[in-house]
Amino acid sequence: MLRTLVRKISKVSSIISLFLLVATPLFFVAVGQAADYPNRAVDIVVPFAPGGGADNFFRAVRGGLAKEFNVPTNIVNRAGGGGVVGASFVVNSRADGYTLAGLELLTHLMGKIISPKTVSYDAIKDFKPIAHFAYEPLMLVVRADLEVKTLEDLIAYARKNPGKLIAGTSGLGTQNRIDLELLKVATGTNIRFVTFASGGETTTNLLGGHVDLICGNTVTASRSHLKAGKIRALAVFTPNRLPEFPDVPTTKEKGLASVNVNMAYGLLGPKELSPEIVDRVSHSAKAALTSAEGTASLNKLGYILEYLTPQQLEDQMKKDYGLLADVAKKAGLIQD
Repeated sequence: MLRTLVRKISKVSSIISLFLLVATPLFFVAVGQAADYPNRAVDIVVPFAPGGGADNFFRAVRGGLAKEFNVPTNIVNRAGGGGVVGASFVVNSRADGYTLAGLELLTHLMGKIISPKTVSYDAIKDFKPIAHFAYEPLMLVVRADLEVKTLEDLIAYARKNPGKLIAGTSGLGTQNRIDLELLKVATGTNIRFVTFASGGETTTNLLGGHVDLICGNTVTASRSHLKAGKIRALAVFTPNRLPEFPDVPTTKEKGLASVNVNMAYGLLGPKELSPEIVDRVSHSAKAALTSAEGTASLNKLGYILEYLTPQQLEDQMKKDYGLLADVAKKAGLIQD
């Protein structure tokens, strides 16, 4: 009996020794990779075509990140499926910090919400939050010849003419659709939607008179047309008025505090990304944003800077997911 016990102990000891023999080098390799990170080019995958909001933003911050990383930093566009193709690529990439996702965060969350069975990944659990960078204000704009001058006028017109107003959006789960859905719910109005391939196309069709209103990106789409008088702004979906457009009221001022979703940009990685690399990238993002050069450049472009830590970003994404899921359900946007 004693011999049997000794043999069992010896066998267990051998198994443990074998495990340590295999695991220990892997552990030190992982630690070494984190300590040496980054030592080659970093790819930021933007899941949309060049020229869109997310692409424009991450190209604007790429230089600052490359300076902090001290290695080349590339923007890689992997468009398709409303952001799902690019996000899936990152989920299935090696968790070594060299493939990250540059996302418009609420559109990312909405992809899973409106297609829960089709989208294979969990928009929160399958990603490692790294940093929230900034947001791009959205603005409710109408064609210049529409017979409304204020947000109150628009609401009154919509109630008097249910279903007559046509809004342009770039998809079910996009930011420019969500704010309009929030507006409909908050005001009890009936507005119809036409979907285009991109936010840029919604602006083009507003200018052409094919739609009556859109939620325009103040940075990438609406700015020049507003200043030229080709379209009219009724409200901004921000907590405070924008310095560039001081005469345009906020939705909160108009009693619509719930209608305030904006284009939020952040960086995520594969879920197995090590805490050391997450910390390294997050601190680099903060440094790039808060440098005098980075702040001045992004403020000039019209972005509102708001750095969040990995934990703060995760908390915010969970909160937003609940809000957006509720909106999607009420608006009948869930497809599966």
